[in-house]
Amino acid sequence: MEKAAALSDKGTIWARLARVYFDVGDDQKAIRASRNAIRKGGIKRKDLTYVVLGNAHLNLHCYDDAIDAFAEAAKDKRSSVYAKRLIDYAKREGVRRQKLRDMGAAIPGCANRA
Repeated sequence: MEKAAALSDKGTIWARLARVYFDVGDDQKAIRASRNAIRKGGIKRKDLTYVVLGNAHLNLHCYDDAIDAFAEAAKDKRSSVYAKRLIDYAKREGVRRQKLRDMGAAIPGCANRA
């Protein structure tokens, strides 16, 4: 599927691939595929690709990156309410985890290397 996505002049196959990677728990590849889809363009529901991107960032504890992706998704009225809820969650979770780190807990930060 990656080969087909690379040959396509639109990002639709990359967007589908991003969802597949996210569904199987490969967040690094979901991020890369989402970015490729957005860069190539031609996606009917770009907001959904941003939601996948944001959720993959959440799973890797990259809250600022997740917030940025959800903010892009929120620009589309179809995803606005859901994306804003995810932004609120990402902000709260980022603060909560930082407080735990400040108290000495060995909690990893952003694990994104995509």
